[in-house]
Amino acid sequence: MHPVFHARLLKLATPNNPALFPNREPSRPDPVFPEEEEEYEIEAIVDHRDIREHREYLVHWLGYPNSDDSWVKENDLHATNLLEEYLAAIEKEE
Repeated sequence: MHPVFHARLLKLATPNNPALFPNREPSRPDPVFPEEEEEYEIEAIVDHRDIREHREYLVHWLGYPNSDDSWVKENDLHATNLLEEYLAAIEKEE
């Protein structure tokens, strides 16, 4: 046997509405430059760590949840304005 149901039971898909579906994860945005190498937009630099000869930054990606934050090497970071702002904020704290 295989499951069979009548077409009248089908309903239109409901778009992602946070009020109706608070636990549903929003769709993730596409890369900024889809034709070239995939590169996503950085919303904020959250933290940093020094590993041997290089520094890595914890990056929060635009349009993604905090669970998708990831560590990016300083050489691979293409957000000079955000990096300058982050470093200035760190100097103020010290």
